[in-house]
Amino acid sequence: MTTKNSIKPISPFKRIFEYALLEAKRSTDPRKQVGCIITDVNMEILSTGFNGRPVKDHKCHEYLDPNTNKSHPALLHAEERALLRAGTKACNGGYIFVTHCPCLKCASRILEAGISKVFYLEDHDEGVGSKYLTLHDVSVTQVTNIRRSIDKRVQAYDETGLSAYDHEIDFEDDDDDLPLI
Repeated sequence: MTTKNSIKPISPFKRIFEYALLEAKRSTDPRKQVGCIITDVNMEILSTGFNGRPVKDHKCHEYLDPNTNKSHPALLHAEERALLRAGTKACNGGYIFVTHCPCLKCASRILEAGISKVFYLEDHDEGVGSKYLTLHDVSVTQVTNIRRSIDKRVQAYDETGLSAYDHEIDFEDDDDDLPLI
């Protein structure tokens, strides 16, 4: 008799970051793909977002502003898209999970929406957004220790279209180092 390997259930924290990385793959921006998930305090997903042109804008195909060589002003950041989809009232007191540290523009929107905790995987903009949020008493945490195992799960999804939980894959257990929420 053959038995499947047992896979320890993934923590909600890690699963949310897995979703954020999958959401980032929806971005068509060739420079950087960013994903964002907004949850309530019970870790229930309220909204998702990815960076790129507005979904209803079929004419903007530029990612750089030719005058400044920076992001085209019509592009939405992942956090902006997620906040717009959720509405600021729904976000109040909630958490935001982002693949990259929010920029200052997004940090001000996160503050305005009343998000209480921000978690991110990779640095961006020298942490200016993080510093701004911390200055305004929003908890900001960079989570670096879970990226490798999440990447393995996302890769398994990319290769088969199935969740990593549908595979007999043994992922290392790094939940012990996750921040307390």
